[in-house]
Amino acid sequence: MSQPHPAAVKLAAGPLTLVLAPTCGGGIAEFSCNGAHILRPATEEAWAAGSPRSMGSFAMVPFSGRVADARFPWDGGDVALVPNFPPERHAIHGDGWQQAWSVVTATTSVAQLAFDHVGATPGWPWSYRCEQTFTLDPDCLTMTIAIENRGDTPMPVGFGFHPYFLRTPNVRLRAAVPEVWVWDTAKRPAAKIATPKAWALDPERPVAGLALDHCFAGWDGSAEIIWPEHRLAVTIEAGQKLRHLIVFTPETDVFCVEPATHAPDALNIEPETLPLLAPGKSISGGCRLRVRRT
Repeated sequence: MSQPHPAAVKLAAGPLTLVLAPTCGGGIAEFSCNGAHILRPATEEAWAAGSPRSMGSFAMVPFSGRVADARFPWDGGDVALVPNFPPERHAIHGDGWQQAWSVVTATTSVAQLAFDHVGATPGWPWSYRCEQTFTLDPDCLTMTIAIENRGDTPMPVGFGFHPYFLRTPNVRLRAAVPEVWVWDTAKRPAAKIATPKAWALDPERPVAGLALDHCFAGWDGSAEIIWPEHRLAVTIEAGQKLRHLIVFTPETDVFCVEPATHAPDALNIEPETLPLLAPGKSISGGCRLRVRRT
């Protein structure tokens, strides 16, 4: 980002810099250590397009991943969502990532963004408020999501974080992931199996050569990413509610390591794993990106 964008919210602590993009899905436009980018930096074109998928990270609320065919059974009927990732027929990542967020508060090291969804049909039928809090310390970024049910009936709820880490030739990844969901041809979860050796991420291994677009279950909440070229490492420390890890390693300049509360399409395949949030009640959870020099 050559010039600060008018909508940007900038935080700094020690060697770390965080730039938030409230108008682009409440996402992160920059997260860097002494100028070395950890997440993909937003370009001026990304800001102009308002594209959350061109940012460094965004929140997934009130669900993570795909909902097959943009519908799920509920209370004796079906909830019809809006397919929001053409040409796919599914709904993906909820509402917040494609909306503008408001700035509730911002200091030099703490910022809070908010998004209010008014229930509508077709679409997510419950009203809710989501707040993201970003706290920057000299050695870590803490991200917290809080969701309040502002509707009149209980609603299922889930969330997650979708960071795009910069991919270098020698970057490595470690995570203990004992189980994995495999997909059908329509990108719907078909079965949960023990993680095959070819997909195992413990001990650490190079991202190069991995061909993953999978959700792992039974994750212990810790993952490490190491950039030998920059003598830099990040440890992901996820809270107790985030025990699924989506890993996506496309042949591009980024890869994704996404802590989430549930498996994709959980609203259809295992709805009992999503908390049921009563009217007026809130749920929260978060993760840290702890940065160290190697």
